Amino acid sequence: MSDLFRIVDPENWDVFVTDSEPVEYVNLKGLAQLVKGSPLGIDQAMQALQDQGMDGALAARVWLELAELS
Repeated sequence: MSDLFRIVDPENWDVFVTDSEPVEYVNLKGLAQLVKGSPLGIDQAMQALQDQGMDGALAARVWLELAELS
């Protein structure tokens, strides 16, 4: 988590709570920046995330964020 704090300032985070239920939250900008800076390279880093269970819809959103970083 400390790597994420260095890349994306906490004041840029969006957080929400709905009906006191646990909500999975992903900081897309932070995740895209971590992927972009991965020593594996972007393609392998994304594949590794998908191998660990990241679904296709989330992967597509990360790819869009990566496009904005370029």
